[in-house]
Amino acid sequence: MLTAEDRALLKPPPDHTHRWTVALRSAASHATNGENEGDQIGGKDDMSYFIKRVTFKLHESIENPSRVVDKPPFETSATGWGEFEIQIRVAFTSECNEKPITLLHLLKLHAYPVVKSIQEDPHLPLPPPIQSWQYDEIVFTDPQDNLVNLFVNHPPTPLPPPSLGAGISRPIPWHLALPKSIIGDTRNVSGEGIGNQRAVPGFHNQLAKEEGERLKAAVTEIKTMIEKTRNTLEQKEKELALLRSRA
Repeated sequence: MLTAEDRALLKPPPDHTHRWTVALRSAASHATNGENEGDQIGGKDDMSYFIKRVTFKLHESIENPSRVVDKPPFETSATGWGEFEIQIRVAFTSECNEKPITLLHLLKLHAYPVVKSIQEDPHLPLPPPIQSWQYDEIVFTDPQDNLVNLFVNHPPTPLPPPSLGAGISRPIPWHLALPKSIIGDTRNVSGEGIGNQRAVPGFHNQLAKEEGERLKAAVTEIKTMIEKTRNTLEQKEKELALLRSRA
């Protein structure tokens, strides 16, 4: 959320409540893996060897809504309120010989009633920064030799399995191209032996379950809204029929 100092420095429109950043990063994180508040998730590997340009298409109400970033870090920041979908267009280098792709990410800021309550009560603390991240894999079908050699010469940092101890217990994305990130040998990427046991993919059970619960809650809310709208429509039709009968 924007503080008084942020507003004095950035001078955002009066209705803007938050400062936010959207970024396209590699999956691997630095040593803390984002466990501490404020730590960056992802971004350990440089992707500029195959990504030439990233275009972020923001909501049209935001100044300069189409933002082009042609070098790392591939990110952009702005102020705003509410929620909207961000289009992320990824253009590849000439060596890839691949067409651009488009990714989507939903930016959802705190609800306005929450913001208003915090702004009106100076005793309420500001909520901590929120990181909403999603894991995507870019699949190149039948790539040319140049592209294959490019990735062979720039292997990504292996991703650890989801339970390695030492405080690292939340799901972490893995990659099929790196066997050590999903099947341990005598020592895995964090230096802890897990034998030949297969690690559980972080995006297979827990996150899928959470996403399913969110979808169920959304369906329930939509059904309630539809029923409420139907009842309102029926009531208005009865009132209209009564008015016509009196005409």
